[in-house]
Amino acid sequence: VRPVPFTLHAIITNSDLEFDRTEVDFGHCSVFESVKTSILLTNHSLLPQDFGFVGIPEFIDVQPNDGFGTLLPLETLELDIVFSARQTGEYTFQLNCKSGIN
Repeated sequence: VRPVPFTLHAIITNSDLEFDRTEVDFGHCSVFESVKTSILLTNHSLLPQDFGFVGIPEFIDVQPNDGFGTLLPLETLELDIVFSARQTGEYTFQLNCKSGIN
């Protein structure tokens, strides 16, 4: 038995996904229309990351790909959030976006 010398090289990266803002205000809208706003999602990792919006209320739609996808390293993606009120009232809700590493 002989020891085998070798060198190990690694780059440690974070797993952060970051939104350009934490609150979205759709303003006043009618039950006969949909209102859209865009947000930016950035992958600060050096690895690709899967993401998805889970538990979305039925009056919200996230596009593209129904709010699921993969962000490449250091990529920023523009996501559209579409609000379609079914009845009058004030709406307050949270959107949950999970990555592949939770």
